[in-house]
Amino acid sequence: MPNKPPLDIAIVGRSCLFPGANSVKEYWENTLAGSSQISTVDSKRWGINLESAYLKGGYQADHTYCPKGGYVTDFDKIFDAEGFNLPASLVRKLGPVFRWTLHCGRAALQDAGLDVNLGSLGDKSGIVMGNLS
Repeated sequence: MPNKPPLDIAIVGRSCLFPGANSVKEYWENTLAGSSQISTVDSKRWGINLESAYLKGGYQADHTYCPKGGYVTDFDKIFDAEGFNLPASLVRKLGPVFRWTLHCGRAALQDAGLDVNLGSLGDKSGIVMGNLS
């Protein structure tokens, strides 16, 4: 098999959104402080009565064994729905994972020193995203 030339890859901007960290700076501050961002779920998040949904043993469909997890909170306080080549009213109606992606994409571009509309990047750009659920 012939040798292929290496790919030209440049990581030019970073962004993240984690429980307790809406920016790379906050993430590293939490990491260095050894701060756990695990909490008990707010009953409004799941829209159920947690006492009746929480099981201490056995198995039952539509129930949980642990109401604790890492939950992104207060995101809507920092999210700006403008500037995505979409009506802001539509962007605000998108599910959280879509809004998180738009937010982090723009923040990564800003971290790279760019301040562009996400719809004007053209075909010379790409993105690598991850979501652990």
